[in-house]
Amino acid sequence: MSSIASPALGEFGPTPDDLLIPWPRVSLGDLFEIQQGKALNSRTNGSGPRKPFLRTANILWNRIDLSHVDEMPFSPEEMKRLQLSSGDLLVCEGGDIGRTAIWRGELSECAHQNHVHRLRARRPDVLSEFFAFWMQAAIQLLGLYGGEGNKTTIPNLSKARLERFQVPLPPLPMQRRIARVLNAIQRAIEAQAKVIAAAHELKRSLMRHLFTYGPVPVSEAARISLKETEIGPVPEHWSIQRISALCTHIVDCPHSTPTWTEAGALAIRNVNIKDGQLVPPRYFVSQDEYAARIRRLEPRPGDVLLSREAPIGEACLVPSRTQLCLGQRIMLMRTNGRLLVNSFLVYSFYSPRIRSLLESIGKGVTAKHINVADVKDLRIAIPPQTEQLRIVAVLLATDAKLSHEVERQQALSALFSSALHHLMTGKLRVPESLEA
Repeated sequence: MSSIASPALGEFGPTPDDLLIPWPRVSLGDLFEIQQGKALNSRTNGSGPRKPFLRTANILWNRIDLSHVDEMPFSPEEMKRLQLSSGDLLVCEGGDIGRTAIWRGELSECAHQNHVHRLRARRPDVLSEFFAFWMQAAIQLLGLYGGEGNKTTIPNLSKARLERFQVPLPPLPMQRRIARVLNAIQRAIEAQAKVIAAAHELKRSLMRHLFTYGPVPVSEAARISLKETEIGPVPEHWSIQRISALCTHIVDCPHSTPTWTEAGALAIRNVNIKDGQLVPPRYFVSQDEYAARIRRLEPRPGDVLLSREAPIGEACLVPSRTQLCLGQRIMLMRTNGRLLVNSFLVYSFYSPRIRSLLESIGKGVTAKHINVADVKDLRIAIPPQTEQLRIVAVLLATDAKLSHEVERQQALSALFSSALHHLMTGKLRVPESLEA
């Protein structure tokens, strides 16, 4: 058994001055047998029994993504050498260098490609889960191993360099307790992700229902008389209107790229519009450029903004603030106020049929875009304003619920990062009562 080394901090890697790991340190190669996988090339694509294998794309931080698993031929000897076993650590050799996850036997038979290192514990006092979390803390939070990738055209992490990584070795019970706490937080984050996915699906279902039957309960949808229109079935008493008939202004942003400044007036760009909300702008233009850009139309609260490129069709309302101008790749719509509630227009752009229409009228190859003329000619379904307000109220409540769940997920992610940092640097100790 290799003796445990306690090198000076400088040998531990580039560390902050206050990083004092309370446990002895040892080379990763002393704790794990490190095996590189099989290269994928034209020769390995020949005949023979094909087996599933993992690429770097399958290795996420502390999670294996099996949504797409490739196969290639492996001989019996290769499978004996490269077969994954539950508890193996998988470390990316290229791509996001050092990204690490633990294999838990998700497939009965699986190997790995040469851009993935397999780490298998050599000693009984090594818990793979702890070291998966350590790699995440070291690379993402503590700034360690930053210079350990080979300096080639495509950066990579060789087996020899990985073996030299200095890692802490707490007592095994401590490894178990730390892994138990971090796993619990991760499970909560994963459960919250499922809640958010369900909320998104609920909203998609609501959108389909509301823009087909109107603001009625699902149980009453069958009594609604529908009519076929160019944008699909809608209630008989709804009208179909061109957007040009509903707006007094539809204005494209100036096509010149703004000259950004350190301060001044805020400029809204296409990247600031996401999921019906305006992401706070961080770009400024001078007062002279602001004046030039609002010459055609100055945004005012309640105006509707639409992204015309990258991506197509994101929409939001202009908030109650002053000195905003249009930056890049967006257009502004000001409704006439007689038939259309502005918030309803924003939600209309996210309805399934309009989303599909916007995609179909997009032009371009590398980056699709839509023109002002196409938007003016776009037809949308218009219910009476009382129904528009009821539809908006339902969707606003759904968005509020979704926002709450996203905030909870962000809080859990922040808790995980904080716990990971403090547990791995010994600033937070786990009581023995929490040992698995």
